[in-house]
Amino acid sequence: MVDQRIVRGTQASWMRGLSIVLAAILLVLCAAPPGRAVAGLSVSGTLRGLDGTAASGLRVEARLLRDDGATHIDRFTTVRDDGTFTLSGLTASSLHVLWVPGLQGESSFPMGYLTGDPADPIHRDLSRARVFDFGARDLDLDLVVERAWTISGTLRLQDGSPVVGIEVAAVTVESGRRLEERGLRGRTGIDGRYIIHMAEPGLYRLWLEGEPLFGNGFAGAPGAEPARFEEAREIDTRRGPVSEADVSIPDVRLPADQFVLSEPLTYWNPIAGIVEVGNGALSWFSLGFGDRLNSGMALKTGFEGHTVYAPGDFFVEPHGVFNDIITVDRRGKMFLHPGGGGSLGPPRQIGHGWGSLRVVPGGDLDQDGCGDILAIDVSGRLLLYRGDCAGGFLGSARVVGKGWVGFELHAAGDLDRDGREDVLAIDDAGRLWAYAGNGDGTFATRKQVGKGWGTYTLAAGADLDGTGWADIVGRNDSTGVLYLYKGQGNGTFATKQLIATGW
Repeated sequence: MVDQRIVRGTQASWMRGLSIVLAAILLVLCAAPPGRAVAGLSVSGTLRGLDGTAASGLRVEARLLRDDGATHIDRFTTVRDDGTFTLSGLTASSLHVLWVPGLQGESSFPMGYLTGDPADPIHRDLSRARVFDFGARDLDLDLVVERAWTISGTLRLQDGSPVVGIEVAAVTVESGRRLEERGLRGRTGIDGRYIIHMAEPGLYRLWLEGEPLFGNGFAGAPGAEPARFEEAREIDTRRGPVSEADVSIPDVRLPADQFVLSEPLTYWNPIAGIVEVGNGALSWFSLGFGDRLNSGMALKTGFEGHTVYAPGDFFVEPHGVFNDIITVDRRGKMFLHPGGGGSLGPPRQIGHGWGSLRVVPGGDLDQDGCGDILAIDVSGRLLLYRGDCAGGFLGSARVVGKGWVGFELHAAGDLDRDGREDVLAIDDAGRLWAYAGNGDGTFATRKQVGKGWGTYTLAAGADLDGTGWADIVGRNDSTGVLYLYKGQGNGTFATKQLIATGW
């Protein structure tokens, strides 16, 4: 008779062995991903920016691409500090797309699929996604990703040195307002480089902020030329990252090579001031408390070889009355720099052949609402060019005077408060003469209003002190001292007042 204890012990041993085998099989099955009964399929690689730096902290998701066009997460991982990543346990024999949802904790960071473009930027459009057929083999990918919809560039001073620690923010063209969300501003580094990450593609302008260059919220952006600070231009990120949005910031340069008086040029300076050009940079100075000049604000560079003229509203716009700047270069080409924005607008050529003429923008000499220009030719004739309010001229020039050889002519504004534009002239003996305008481009008999101007540079044509009467400014060329001569409203001027030195 068989001992039942032995039978029961054998059965127990057999059951224990079977349990161990089943557990091992179950462990193997649980470890294998669906669609593969062996070691899990993995994808590894590197993810770097265009500059070669690791895209650390980015989450990378492998998403299964279904027949209906939808996706769902298969596996995900986070890029390591050195830029490497590994996706393990992927479903084999399936099409995948790689999705970058953004930096953890920063929902404003743009999300999207790797597109397969040379730089592998990311885009939210699934139809642009790069499709991976993993099949049954492991892959080793080396990916370069430019974070989607970025604007980057370098911020430099006029002399080429980098501007450090200045915030550059994006402004939407559609709304015209600054956006405060994270990711829409960047601070310049030690090399002047900045980068702005957009949440959505679109048209943007740049807004430069911070002391000491601009104060709070002075608007500006790069112009068509690398060394020119222009009215803000549109930057289009809809087609991908913009990496060369470089900005060159002018600085005030004294002593002055040229200076003229002007009524308001832009929306942020509602009073008249002095337009000064030094070493090719154009700056704006206004009269402050105690009749001393405030610190200058540099507006624009690129005026080397240009003779600068003001005042005049030569390009009339419906949103307000702002004066413009006229320049003539060494080749005799005339350019209009329209006022009215955050800075002067981009120049446009409005004439040629002006090299042999002495140009005098004279305000609205014929009282038709458009800025006009006077010019003296080589024979001493005084010519009137009537403006058409669109930056051009009406017909041919009209002769309105003769015998102007040896005279230095200046637009003077309304000196005698009769509502008509007047002019001032300095003869070769240094005497200052006032010519009252008749309102039709001609002038009345002259009246002497000063002397001793042979060693002075004169600027006229604007009301600097806000009294309603046109003033003049004179620089002693031997000392660089700048004086204000306040208009009296009768064509004469008060005793000079020192307003600045170093000019």
